[in-house]
Amino acid sequence: MLKHILILFFVTLLLFSNGDRKQKSSPLETLELLEAVEEFAIVLGSGNKKIYSFVDPSCIVSRRYIKHLFNKEKKLFKRYSIHLFLYELKRLKSGTLIRNIFDNEFPDLLLKSIMVYREPFEIEDIDDEDIEERVKAIESVAEKIGVYKRPYIIINGRGK
Repeated sequence: MLKHILILFFVTLLLFSNGDRKQKSSPLETLELLEAVEEFAIVLGSGNKKIYSFVDPSCIVSRRYIKHLFNKEKKLFKRYSIHLFLYELKRLKSGTLIRNIFDNEFPDLLLKSIMVYREPFEIEDIDDEDIEERVKAIESVAEKIGVYKRPYIIINGRGK
């Protein structure tokens, strides 16, 4: 469970680390920022321990991370609550897809369908102020923390 997350975390870190990038906020400030937007997260699991992750639904590494979470859901989701923040990698142009996921009645199921099963999904232009507020709030927090890659996983206020 935690072992699998840590292995995935370290593999991701080794493959995609950028030595000159650091988290901009302290662990305590990071947790405060995340709590301010926690209501905008897609939450997987109901455990007491929180893991925060910034993912892009079009990112291959984010897909592997989400697939791993769902493959281990029986163990992980009892122990952890994983708060997923959808945060666009600009080069992947996934903003419209993110807005569609947020607009769905069951964003967790749609996210699984898109990221794990790679099921086709008809993307529509979404013009909704509440969704736009959610996207902007997540972007603002991500920039303050210094999120520069996806997935960006934060445990106990420390991210990688």
